[in-house]
Amino acid sequence: MRKKSAHHHPPPKGSFKTLRTFLFVVFFFIVISLAIRIFLAIKAGRYSPSHRFTIGVLNNSQVLKEVVSFDPVDRSAVVLAINGSEKRLSPEQILGVAFDDTITTTDKEAEKQPSTLLMDSFLHKGVIRTSLETVDMIRLWLLANSLDQSAVMHKTLSLPLDTLQIDKLSSSLFPDPLLVSENQTIQIINSTTEPGFGKRLERMLANMGGNVVLVSTAQLTTDRTKLVYYGDETASVRRLSRILGLVPEKAVHKTIADIVIILGNSSLNTTMF
Repeated sequence: MRKKSAHHHPPPKGSFKTLRTFLFVVFFFIVISLAIRIFLAIKAGRYSPSHRFTIGVLNNSQVLKEVVSFDPVDRSAVVLAINGSEKRLSPEQILGVAFDDTITTTDKEAEKQPSTLLMDSFLHKGVIRTSLETVDMIRLWLLANSLDQSAVMHKTLSLPLDTLQIDKLSSSLFPDPLLVSENQTIQIINSTTEPGFGKRLERMLANMGGNVVLVSTAQLTTDRTKLVYYGDETASVRRLSRILGLVPEKAVHKTIADIVIILGNSSLNTTMF
């Protein structure tokens, strides 16, 4: 007897439609998930196209060897080589400038071009340690790679050097376009037990282009450090808050300045200024 031939019935058309819908939904959620991850990564990064981004390059003995600073507004960069050291001060205190991030590497690696140094940081090639977020490395590398050689200024600073001379150099090389353009007035109140502590912050902010109009000393000391602003929460407020690691607080009444920074004893251990 001959076997009856098997008849293969095509699957119902509805099943293909269900599969397509399922695959579309899966693809949609994958895209949304990636978009959220990218958004959160960019938000967590410190880089912004509206303000200067400054990186301190240290050797494995934590001696400042170089400062690389990018100005996305002017599409330019500064590479400041440091000869000698000042062991009494932290790297940021030497120049009176806040670093957005640091890279710890070998002396030989520190001599490389900014784009190469950033790529090596991304690949962990010769770089011992960095606090740079991956998204910041990529965005800074893209900026550095797009700059014309004429837009990269190379300078050298030999230490030790008088503070006034260092400040003259720092204020000319590292002004923050955001602070300069908004030109908001800043008052600093020293509420710590250390005399002259407010002047140290004034030096850093002035070198970065901040408009400090008054530095005063409070009659009573406080432990808490805070930043208070009047009016709108401007880009300058957010920039200064991020540099100092503070949550900005809105003031009800305006004082002598747009932004008031009250230094409490909690900030005495800072190595930033």
